[in-house]
Amino acid sequence: MSNYGTIKNGYIYGKALEATYSTNQSNKQIGAIVGYNTSYGKIENVYSLVDVNTVESKNTVDKQVGNLVGKNTGTIQNSYSVGNGENRDLGIDANIGVNTGSTNNLYYVSEDLYAGGASSKISPMALWNADFQNQTINQDQAFLVEEYVSKGYYPQIEWPNCMPAQELIPLPEVEDADLVDVLSVEDVTQEENTAMATILVSNPSLETITDIKIQYVTTRIVSQETSNGTTRVTLEISNPVFYIEDYLVESISAIGVSNINYTRE
Repeated sequence: MSNYGTIKNGYIYGKALEATYSTNQSNKQIGAIVGYNTSYGKIENVYSLVDVNTVESKNTVDKQVGNLVGKNTGTIQNSYSVGNGENRDLGIDANIGVNTGSTNNLYYVSEDLYAGGASSKISPMALWNADFQNQTINQDQAFLVEEYVSKGYYPQIEWPNCMPAQELIPLPEVEDADLVDVLSVEDVTQEENTAMATILVSNPSLETITDIKIQYVTTRIVSQETSNGTTRVTLEISNPVFYIEDYLVESISAIGVSNINYTRE
């Protein structure tokens, strides 16, 4: 199906979308919202909770598969998807299989990390934040956000009482594996009262590390470099209160693209 108009202010949930056939003739163009968003098409203020499954293939006509759309030459903005599709090509965008159009403010939640540049990966924790939901999908004030998110459910459309009741859909649980965590200390270069440490951090949602606190010392992040879900942090350590053999990492703080700042003890 192709979109030549405007699709906005809604959501999709239910069983997985099966694009598990292979083709060598016409482009597949599969997405939960629409297959092909044409240059006249506009998609905004939507979210999808539908997995999109496909097939492993080296054939380029099989590649136009995305959580939201298969191919975009129009405009897609202010939307997100939650899903872990099977046999997906992680070298392209999660939400858009092929994109030559305009995109803005697109996010995805997945166990996988996609290389495409149109959408940013976020932690499930972002979905529990009413500010994130409002800023992403509620530009037209069409959703009821606070009253549902605060109780652990996805936002619902605000519509008349004559319409059918909407199903309460629980927000995903936030697991430890979704959040930043210190993996190891790779290297420590010590001088008199200062040291430089290289700390390896698990960072599945590609967040920015804002602080790493260590017992009895002052710390300052000098630099950080993230690749493939791992961040290598260079940390300056100074002003020791006590000189001991081992120092405890007390906490790590991070902020994501959704501007949610959190600290893990």
